[in-house]
Amino acid sequence: MYILSRLEEGAVEWNVLDFIRLHASDLGKVYIWLDGSNPGDLVEKARSLSVEVHHNPRSVKGLRQFSKFIRGNKIDVVHANTGFPSGMYLRIAKRADVPVRIGHWYYTLWADSPAFKQRIILRLQGVMSKVCTNNWAVSKTVKESIQNAKLRLKTQILYNGYNFSKGEDKAPKELSIVHVGRFNRVKNHALIWKILDEIETPFTFTDFGLQEDSELRPSNERLQDWKAANKKVNLLGKSGNVTEVLNEHRVFLFPSLSDGLSGSLVQAASQGLHCVVSDIPAHREVADFFDTVKLVELQAPAHEWAEVIEGMPSEKDLESAYSNFKDSPFRHEVAYATWLQAYGIEK
Repeated sequence: MYILSRLEEGAVEWNVLDFIRLHASDLGKVYIWLDGSNPGDLVEKARSLSVEVHHNPRSVKGLRQFSKFIRGNKIDVVHANTGFPSGMYLRIAKRADVPVRIGHWYYTLWADSPAFKQRIILRLQGVMSKVCTNNWAVSKTVKESIQNAKLRLKTQILYNGYNFSKGEDKAPKELSIVHVGRFNRVKNHALIWKILDEIETPFTFTDFGLQEDSELRPSNERLQDWKAANKKVNLLGKSGNVTEVLNEHRVFLFPSLSDGLSGSLVQAASQGLHCVVSDIPAHREVADFFDTVKLVELQAPAHEWAEVIEGMPSEKDLESAYSNFKDSPFRHEVAYATWLQAYGIEK
């Protein structure tokens, strides 16, 4: 059984569904338990993989439903992907004698929580340290953000696994820039708009993930100014194919304020885009494996970001980028072998 907040496009969900797709014959019956307010738009995709999906928003009632379900079904593995709340589920799983109980940590956002919430989080991490049989973090950054010392010592760094193909260079000759990421303030759209203001060269910019009704959308006045300066801006929302969108651009712009480890950055670098990203710990971990990742100080003024972007090479080095990916720990063979081993499945 996998526990997720929701099923929508993102590294967590992508890894779980991809693993199920590749190893369905080894896994037997698979369940996904969703505890977010919205189940997400990939539920039918999961069901197409013969996964039984249950949606019970996180609450006392939801936990009771989980306890009832897990006691009424033979579950060999509970793999929880919801961060600090996972401790509640894994404690129930332990009481139900589930032999393999895995915590999987993707984010660092809890590190900035208010003091009262920090106390709750720390307590739940303490629970996790007692009830999990395995605990994984998707980066050094995530592991170091775990406050409970016992849990941190018990945690193994296990990068997300991806199965990317070599990129194609379908980018136009003129400057083309893309940003991919879920809509939230951590993605730092406010800085992105300032950077676009400062770029002097005509360009095409595409944002994949920003919703049409988002309060972080650029103003109509700004959009008109860009249009007048021959700056083409496309806000795609979630429509389209990420791989194709990346192939059609040359520069990947990603000035995030914080991150656990960005799958979209790994994909962009693997497909040969020149990645201009904020110099934060999670991005440094990716930059260690890719020649095309350029780190920029997060506090650098927008015009410095613009200068870096305009100075990027006019062509992609697809062979070198894909070679970097094949030599990296981000390949699905590396991560999924650990999953199978933890599940007790011999391959």
